[in-house]
Amino acid sequence: GSTRAGTAVCFSPMEAFEGQRHPAAVGGVPEPREIRSDEAGFAFRRWRWVSRMRLCFICPEYPPGPHGGVGTMTQVLARALVCSGHDVRVVGVYPPDYPAPDVQEDQGVRVWRLREKPMRGGWLLARHELYRMVAGWARRGEIDLVEGPDSRGWFAGWPRLPVPVVQRSNGSYTYFAHELGRAIDQPTFRLERWSYRRATAWAAVSRHTAAITARLFRLRAGPVAILHNPVNIPAEMP
Repeated sequence: GSTRAGTAVCFSPMEAFEGQRHPAAVGGVPEPREIRSDEAGFAFRRWRWVSRMRLCFICPEYPPGPHGGVGTMTQVLARALVCSGHDVRVVGVYPPDYPAPDVQEDQGVRVWRLREKPMRGGWLLARHELYRMVAGWARRGEIDLVEGPDSRGWFAGWPRLPVPVVQRSNGSYTYFAHELGRAIDQPTFRLERWSYRRATAWAAVSRHTAAITARLFRLRAGPVAILHNPVNIPAEMP
C-alpha cells in the first residue's frame, strides 16, 4: 500500500514476525511468505486497526549525517509508521564526531545516538549501553518489538528480552564480502552469526539475499518474510 505527499510505502513488521514458513525452497532454504505491494497495504491497515504498536529500530546511521541504505530505509519506514499512528523510536551506536544530535525528534520519530568512546574496548561498552537502553524500554513496557540490521551483529550476546527481536537481512558485511569475492573477516562473521542465532526471527529484503545469508551462516530456519525496502513517493507524479 502507498500514499502520496512524500509518505512511504509501508507495512507491518509484525506481519513479518507472524509470517508462515513454507516447504523448503531452492538451496534448502525454507521459502518465506512474500508480502505483495497490494497485500501489504491491506495487511498494514488491518494491523493498525487492531493495535497501536510501539516499535524500536536499531540503526547506526540514521540521517541527517552520513548514511547508507540502512539509514534511508529506517527513516522512510519509521516516518511512515508514525504517520499511521504507531510509536517509533530509533537507537544506535555512532562515532563521536557523527554530525547529528545525541537526541532528536524527526517527524515524530524519536532518535537516540549513543557515542562510541575513543578508547580501548569502547565499541564493547557502546554495545552494552545499547542493550541496556533497549532492555530498559522493553521491561518498562515502552516497546513491543525490536528490529535491526544484520550488519555488525548488533544482537550478538543479548540476553533474553520480554519482546521479540527481529533481524533484517539488508546485507551483512559477511554477505557483501561473499558477493564481491573478498575474504570474510572472521571476527565480524562470528558477531553476525551470533546475532542471527540470538534473534527471535529474521526477515530479508529479497529472496536472493535470504538464500545467500541462510547458506553463509548455516541458519536452520529461513526468514519469516521477504520485506522489500520501502520508498518515498513524490507528492506529484510526472
